Amino acid sequence: FMPGSGGFRRVMINTPGDEVESAVRAMESYGYLRPALSLRCEYFLKDAPLEAKLQNLRRTGIDIKRPTYYDYLAIGRAFVMGQLCREKAA
Repeated sequence: FMPGSGGFRRVMINTPGDEVESAVRAMESYGYLRPALSLRCEYFLKDAPLEAKLQNLRRTGIDIKRPTYYDYLAIGRAFVMGQLCREKAA
């Protein structure tokens, strides 16, 4: 697993998961790469210990500590929530 490696291109079929994926991609395009990758890491490695998640991020060039990881998760979740609420309101 390499978040943001770009090797996998999925077909959008308009499920709730696709809406979240679009929000995360938008976050990356707006320059919020670290929160986006932290969010992907949390989702794909949800049962892994925190150290494994941090090590995975280090492999992608993001060397952060535990408090920063949780800060980025909060930023990522808030961004995704905002994007989803905005899409529903439009």
